[in-house]
Amino acid sequence: MKKIIQPVLFLAALFVFLQQTSCLAQLLMASKTEITIDAQNEQTNIISAGDHGILLLKEAKAEKGSTSKSISLQVLDSRLNQKALLDLAVDEKMDFNHYYTDKDFLYLVYSQLNSEKITAFKVDLRNLSIKTNDFYALPQVYYYESIALDGSLFLAGVKGKKGLVVKLDFENKTGKLINLHQNNLPAFVQHLSVIDDKIYASLKSSDPKDLNLYYQAFNNSGNTIEKGEIIPEDGKKILEGHFSKNSNNKVIVAGTYSLKKSVQPLGIFYSELNSNTQFYAFSDASGNATMDIKSKGNNEALNYININKVYAVDNKLVAVAESYDIVQEKKSDLKNLIIQDPNHQFLKMWAVNNMNYNDYNIHLFTQRMNDVAAYQFKSAYTFSIDNSGLKITNLDLEDQQNDKSFNRLVSMESDGIISVINRANGEVRKFNPANMTKTSSAKKIADRDGNFVAMQTAGASFWNDQQYLHYSLEEKADEKGKYLLTLMKIRE
Repeated sequence: MKKIIQPVLFLAALFVFLQQTSCLAQLLMASKTEITIDAQNEQTNIISAGDHGILLLKEAKAEKGSTSKSISLQVLDSRLNQKALLDLAVDEKMDFNHYYTDKDFLYLVYSQLNSEKITAFKVDLRNLSIKTNDFYALPQVYYYESIALDGSLFLAGVKGKKGLVVKLDFENKTGKLINLHQNNLPAFVQHLSVIDDKIYASLKSSDPKDLNLYYQAFNNSGNTIEKGEIIPEDGKKILEGHFSKNSNNKVIVAGTYSLKKSVQPLGIFYSELNSNTQFYAFSDASGNATMDIKSKGNNEALNYININKVYAVDNKLVAVAESYDIVQEKKSDLKNLIIQDPNHQFLKMWAVNNMNYNDYNIHLFTQRMNDVAAYQFKSAYTFSIDNSGLKITNLDLEDQQNDKSFNRLVSMESDGIISVINRANGEVRKFNPANMTKTSSAKKIADRDGNFVAMQTAGASFWNDQQYLHYSLEEKADEKGKYLLTLMKIRE
């Protein structure tokens, strides 16, 4: 009898083991290409475009005496083969400060700080046709956030204490300036979301003593159709808010709150618009992780918290967030400065978490942070809210890299599972809100034969569902200022 039972028990144990380990993500290299970039004479940006592949935007330094500078958009297909090379041009003094991808379209935004002119491109990724136009807003505006609706781009920026949104209409070649005010004071945009063919903007007042979070909804014409506010508990302040829809198909806003003179959160708030707001303290939360909180005071988080995105999954509200700190007098790696992403600079950090609480001179703040500070990622969390309260899960994404860019995480929800990727090193975590479990993947990448690929990841992002883009940079020993850029399509 023993000879029969033991193999059965062994097979049963093996089955359980395989069931447990099968959920662990395995990263495999699907395709790879190598491109030489000239860091001395051009600035390179990498943009992931989903089904349409990858785009390399290279901006050449303007020649002496020239009034314009050349831009090339190198389009790589889903196998990383070159599909097309598009040539663009802008005024010599204009800077590339924002991009947005919306399924079949890529929007590129250039502006000059001392001019009211915006030059924007709309690239149809299906046939690579391009629409370009000059729009006009205000001078001295720093742009940092955008979203598309019905083919137009809504671009948020700040000028001193004045927040604004500019609608860029490529069909009619017109721009519309939308000024933002709350209680007769200017306000600035934190986040933009499209829900039910409307744009929802979370706003903070330019008055640093204003503790509320405001929201404003626009239609596709850029007209305001709804306004409201989230009022914190006594002695508290709302830091940031994100929009989503819950299981009842209602628009909700969720985010972080703190003490009124702090920028380090006490917990999470949740509210259906025009309804009561619920506050959940980190110190009261359950789950398989606890926040790092200060031992004294009012149980504040030890570090700053940035929410990446809010999802309504499995009758729960799930927020993906990261903990970070600002490290003074430390520079990031040279390799990280070669590939710069204008969408994740320190200016966005200011808008999200009131980092510049008492000083709204955006120019000085941005310059100071770029000169003396680096962004230090600490850890990644999910905050899950349902009838039982707040639960916290530590996703165990950690790295010691100091970077100039803000917002280390990128997340995506598919079939009830939330995938999270660390942009700095390509690590992936998957979170199942139904049972509050997470799976992990190794940093190591294997080729199709199962051999380890020796590559130091310098950057990563989503490509498509279950597919990722990784890249590495290696300085060429025999060519000063030139780097070998290795792009890899990764799948699980």
